[in-house]
Amino acid sequence: RFGLPGMAAYGASKAGVMNYCESLAISLADSNIAVTCIVPGFIATPLTQSNDHEMPFVMDVASAADKIFKAIQRRRVLYVLPWQMRLLSAVLMRLPRNGFRWLAARKKPFIE
Repeated sequence: RFGLPGMAAYGASKAGVMNYCESLAISLADSNIAVTCIVPGFIATPLTQSNDHEMPFVMDVASAADKIFKAIQRRRVLYVLPWQMRLLSAVLMRLPRNGFRWLAARKKPFIE
């Protein structure tokens, strides 16, 4: 939901998916089709096992799948998981952009 140092392409792809979900939701509303945009934090998968950077709030696959399934059942518009990432995201999204950039610049990039 915001740019992180060293993750420009990854962040842009997530933003693109969120925009796509929003467009689909509006286009499909008259057809009674709900669109849930899932924004996961880190999930312990074979792909993330190769990461050599910090993965705060990493979730196991079964817990993540259960939470995602429930969010879709409840027709949530946007679902950020885990809850710690949702809280952190909400706080960071409310910072003034220059404040966020100052804070993010002090964090070691995920990918160097």
